[in-house]
Amino acid sequence: MLARVRRVVFLLLIAPIGLAGCGGGDDGGDDATGLAREVEAVVDQLERSLANGDYERICNELLSSEVRQQAGGGDCPGMLERTSGGLERPRIEVKGIQIRGSMATVDVVTSAKAQAPARDRIRLVREQGAWRISSLSG
Repeated sequence: MLARVRRVVFLLLIAPIGLAGCGGGDDGGDDATGLAREVEAVVDQLERSLANGDYERICNELLSSEVRQQAGGGDCPGMLERTSGGLERPRIEVKGIQIRGSMATVDVVTSAKAQAPARDRIRLVREQGAWRISSLSG
């Protein structure tokens, strides 16, 4: 369980390096592009919050309510801060974004100093009118 929490925290604490190859939903129209930009904005906010050590913003504004509970509930910011120690040069390379209705899937490759790259998938869900990180998996 602790290894899973550390992996989740690693994925939450990776600083995005771009959205190369991102795409919208099935139709590729303007609405899909706008939604992909909204997903990109969540990633940008995550990057800024991580750079500033603003774990409270990550927990309160970027995570879905379910993931926030899994990350410690009211102690989410403290848990993220405690478990992020020792992670050097975290990176994420977005390989693509798929949006279907109120759900988005972001395929990524994550890496950090002394860790091999890993393929992962970040899922976002619309919650209270905004995109929120809803799950992370390998």
